[in-house]
Amino acid sequence: MLSLLFAAALAGTPTQLSTPAVSVTTVEVEVDPWAPPPPPPLQLPEDGSRPTWASLPPNPRGQTDFTAYTLDWGEVRVGIGSVGIALFPGVQLSTQPLLDAVRMPNVALKMDLLQLGDRFDGAVNGSLGHMRTDTLNALYVTAGGTASVIVTPAWSLHGGAQWTYAAAIGEPDLAATAEVVEPLVGNLPSDASLQYLSERLAYEVRIEAVTLRAATDFRINRRDSIILQGQAVLWAWTRYPNYAERFVSEESGFVPITDTYTASLAWQFSWRNVDLRVGGGISSVPGAWLLNTVDLAWRFGGKTRGHQAKRLQAWRGSNKVAAATRPEDVATAKLLSTPST
Repeated sequence: MLSLLFAAALAGTPTQLSTPAVSVTTVEVEVDPWAPPPPPPLQLPEDGSRPTWASLPPNPRGQTDFTAYTLDWGEVRVGIGSVGIALFPGVQLSTQPLLDAVRMPNVALKMDLLQLGDRFDGAVNGSLGHMRTDTLNALYVTAGGTASVIVTPAWSLHGGAQWTYAAAIGEPDLAATAEVVEPLVGNLPSDASLQYLSERLAYEVRIEAVTLRAATDFRINRRDSIILQGQAVLWAWTRYPNYAERFVSEESGFVPITDTYTASLAWQFSWRNVDLRVGGGISSVPGAWLLNTVDLAWRFGGKTRGHQAKRLQAWRGSNKVAAATRPEDVATAKLLSTPST
């Protein structure tokens, strides 16, 4: 009897359940316009091996000497040619240690003031150096600007101009300077010869010049890039003593490019904390191309390098987890993740 009633209940009309209405509210999330863009994804090797600096995507804003870019906020660079720090976003302060070594304190300021989208940057820069001794008063001042355009993620163009003024008044103490220079270049003339040269140079010398620069860099990966640079003095004014005629000579005008050109090609290595540049070139002044092709620097700090370090640490952590997983667990996970046909 009970079985017949149960069967009849199953054969009856099913009970209708009401579904409560659900309201959806849209919440707008505010985005900070000044927040840095997220770092590009890490390109991990397919075989699961450790990622190297060469496996990271190129950094278009990694170089700061021939471009409009500055160091990351809080980043420090200690190199042969310059020592600098980013005091604020887009503001870099630096000095040239070689000039400091010859008793000429100097400082340079660079500001990336104009940014149009993600591809164009315009910067202004200036520097000041001064040497004062009992017999010599020397000074130099520079001011200029640089523009950089990111054509593709792996290729950029750069160009700029710089005005330079330099003056030396008095009698230089070559004997005192020789104490610093001689360990770097070898034996120098005797003190008597240096004193004679100092007396011959006891005049006022002034130089003013306008220099044009152009450069391009091809980035292969985060570590390797190729840099091509060229520059020349476009216009110059000089005032110097004429020893033969015993009067002060003054000249000004446009300068032929063949008299002041410099062209160089270099390979740039950029590891986690070390930058190395090596290359070759040609110049109207022998050896002037070395200033653009030889450099060694140690860099640390800044958000970009912090992101890179965190991504590599994340790989190490995931690699340890994968190493601790048993083979049978890996096989089971692959089997479960394979869609059934």
